Amino acid sequence: MPSTTGMPASSQWYNRHRRCEDGYSHEGKLELITWASTAGEDRMGWGNCLASESKELKEKFEKEFNSNEEKMYEYWPQGFRWTCCGTEGDQRFGCDHHGNGSTPCSCDFCK
Repeated sequence: MPSTTGMPASSQWYNRHRRCEDGYSHEGKLELITWASTAGEDRMGWGNCLASESKELKEKFEKEFNSNEEKMYEYWPQGFRWTCCGTEGDQRFGCDHHGNGSTPCSCDFCK
């Protein structure tokens, strides 16, 4: 199945990061967080870092990593999120899919 990048889905760089510690696997894509948000009292910016530091992180991504998302993920995995469940890229558990994945969700809410 081709992806939007023209690469077969099986060759996407993030496939090796899908497996979770709880035995489930993420079914979505790893997406670089490029929008502003809040985390408690903190304003977050590009790359899911403090807004005051996001310009520097974006510059590192563009210049040092040549806009390579896999290199960026290895450096700053919390700057990504799984599109299937919304968890941050550095979280290695918890993708239950809540009825949307191929494996039925086992969380208390969905049982």
